[in-house]
Amino acid sequence: ILDIHGKFPEELEIQNCEDYLLWTSLLEKGCKLLGIKEPYLFYRVHVASSTGSELKLLFPLLNALMIIPGKHLINQHNHLEKTFFRFLTLLQEQDKLREGRELIIKVIPKLYPRTKSLFLKSMWKLSLKVGKSATWRLR
Repeated sequence: ILDIHGKFPEELEIQNCEDYLLWTSLLEKGCKLLGIKEPYLFYRVHVASSTGSELKLLFPLLNALMIIPGKHLINQHNHLEKTFFRFLTLLQEQDKLREGRELIIKVIPKLYPRTKSLFLKSMWKLSLKVGKSATWRLR
C-alpha cells in the first residue's frame, strides 16, 4: 500500500507529524485504517527533544494541518483554528511571539479571507514594531 500510495513525508517543518499526514493521505485515497487498543511501544519524551513541550509540538502540527488533503475541509479548518489559537496563547504566555512570526503569517491566510488576513498581518507587524505582545481575539 505504501509503495502505491506514498510513504512518510520527510520535510523538517512537519517533523513528528509524518504519521498524521500519511494516515490522512491514505484515508483520502480510500484506504481503511484500524486502531489497536494496546500499546506496542513506548515513546520517551524529554525537555530537549523535539516533542519535549507543547509549543515544540505545535510548530510541526500547524505546518502539517495546512497541507492535509481532505474532503472534510470544515473539520480541517476547525482543527487548524483550534491548534493555531493554542499556539498563539503559548507563544504569548512564554513571551516567544517573535519566534512564531513566520508560521503565524503563513497560517492566517489559510484560516481567514484575504481582506481579514491582510489586516491581521498589518496588526502583527505593528505590534512587533511597537514591542508589545499582540492580543489575538478573532470571531
